[in-house]
Formats: sequence, C-alpha cells, structure tokens
Amino acid sequence: VNGLRGVKRNDPGAAPEGMTEMTITQTKYLLFQNRNFALWDMPGHGTAKVPTKHYFSQFGLLHFHGVIICIKDGRVLEDNIEMARMLQKHQVPFYIVQNRFFSTLKADVADTDANLEDSAFVQGEANKVAQAIHLGFRRGKVDVDFNRIFLICSRKLVWAHGARFNDSLMQDLQLMSWKASKLGKETSPPSFPTTVDVSQTQRRGKKVPSLLPVSLFSLEP
Repeated sequence: VNGLRGVKRNDPGAAPEGMTEMTITQTKYLLFQNRNFALWDMPGHGTAKVPTKHYFSQFGLLHFHGVIICIKDGRVLEDNIEMARMLQKHQVPFYIVQNRFFSTLKADVADTDANLEDSAFVQGEANKVAQAIHLGFRRGKVDVDFNRIFLICSRKLVWAHGARFNDSLMQDLQLMSWKASKLGKETSPPSFPTTVDVSQTQRRGKKVPSLLPVSLFSLEP
C-alpha cells in the first residue's frame, strides 16, 4: 500500500507496516494522489482473526473494481487459489503480486557475482518465479493470466516487474473509471460497510454498482 502510494512507513498517513498482522480493519487511501482512485487496505485472510470461510462476503469484494492478491515467496496457497477462483466466478479483475522481491533475490544470490542492477538478469529471475506461481494456480485448477502476475519491490517500482505493474494498474484504473462514467454512475465515493452480505444483495435482485471513484482492494501493505 505504502510503496504504491510513494510514501514511507513513517510518513503522515502511511499504512502500518510490520512482521506481524498489522491491518485489522479496512482503511481507504488515495492512489496516485488522485481522489478518483482509491486503494483499500484490508486484513489478510486465513488467520485466526480473519478466517477465509466468509472473507469474500464479509468484506464485499464485489464492491471493488480490482483486487490485488499478495503472494509470499513464490508459494501459492490454497487460500490464494480459492480467492482467485471466486474473483473469476464474479468477474472481478485481479492482480497477483509478490512484493519485497528485491530482498528475496538478494538473499538467493548472496554468494554469487549476480548483479541486481542487471535488468536482463532480474527480469529473467522474476519471470522464473512468475512461471512457478502460474503453475501453482494451474495445479489448483485456476487458469490465471500470466501477464497479471508481478514480482515487484514496492520501494523501487522501476525494478523487476514494477514498472509494468504500475503501468498496468494505471491503464486499468483509467479504463474502469471511463467505463463507469459512460454508464452514468454517480461520482461520489461509495461508503464502505463494515459487513456486506453479497448473497443477500443478489437474492434481492440488486447488483453492486460500479461506482466512481475506482476502488482497489489490497490484502496487505
């Protein structure tokens, strides 16, 4: 969250960061300093405090124009697969992102002569991990778009897949915002409810509107 917004952890308005579970409640941040682009920081799922079972309906993923699924260390967990499966089912766009890739790669090549500023080398290593992540989802019978998998360092967004991720994010946000405006949707931000029962909403025959500003959902800072 902080890296995408270009702020440091000690800056005013920064999202909390740490090695433990930091995000307890949903929090809204402006993205790219644009009032029309909102980034919601959400608690990670699959923990004692936030179980996976009701996560999709509890936090109302259908309210969002996109979801960032965070992967750790190139490992695709069952919770990641289930999240992607549900998002595909409801046609919610999503990105699969592994942050802090610089630290991971630095540790992997610590005893070699590898140059982490060599773009070709870094891209090659990032692509290898992306391929492994893609395979992990396919093994879980979820066919994700390989071009939506990104290995990044949020503190250095020009590195590895960072620039491509940033460009994809901006292009998608602009397109989503344009589509919403063409549909004549209201331009005031939607208020985010504490609990959203999507199944109840659907049974009443109501669709969650695609509102401006565009809102993205991130599972961790």
